[in-house]
Amino acid sequence: MFNTTSIEFWSNMGIAVAGLLGGIMFSFTYLRRRYQEMTKKQEENPKELCISSQPDSKHSHIHEMLTSLRINMEADRAQIAQFHNGGRFLEGSPMKRFSVSHESCRPGVSMEYPYLQNVLTTIFWDMIAFIKEDMPVVRITKTLPEESSLRVYNESKNIEAFCILPLRKQELYVGFVRVEWNDKTYVPADAQDFANLMERYRSFIELEIIRQY
Repeated sequence: MFNTTSIEFWSNMGIAVAGLLGGIMFSFTYLRRRYQEMTKKQEENPKELCISSQPDSKHSHIHEMLTSLRINMEADRAQIAQFHNGGRFLEGSPMKRFSVSHESCRPGVSMEYPYLQNVLTTIFWDMIAFIKEDMPVVRITKTLPEESSLRVYNESKNIEAFCILPLRKQELYVGFVRVEWNDKTYVPADAQDFANLMERYRSFIELEIIRQY
């Protein structure tokens, strides 16, 4: 038979083992919860896309083309944005957000890419409609509906005119290229030459962007 000392020993041992197992389970639960929180946070706040100032030669080439487009169009700002969903670029999934990945500005014109990261597409749904139209035409800000979020944004940035075209990988929209003018008098006068130039640069940029996928 067990004496009083043995009973006390095994009782204390049981308490110690139970405490150890409880600690292990608590640590496991805590670490799992932290991992889930970190994963969710990473998906909701994806790393900022590569910007034009990075020394990567691939991105430098894209930036050179974007700057050439801006200069040829006598524009104040030119941007490339890419669609993503939960931090991942589109691979057949719905377009939920976009981020400006490359930007070229005339001296004295502010860079806007820091404020256009992980932007919900629903905020600029009228801009998405223009992207789907896929027409290389100049659009005047004042002709947009007064309640348009795009008009409000453009007017806050002194953008009088703009042109926007989609970037595609086969049939999939992967982003867009946008050119902006703070003074519409600098918009190229020849509509056909303008359209041809926009189409040509769009094709060059599209090829470079696709190589990233």
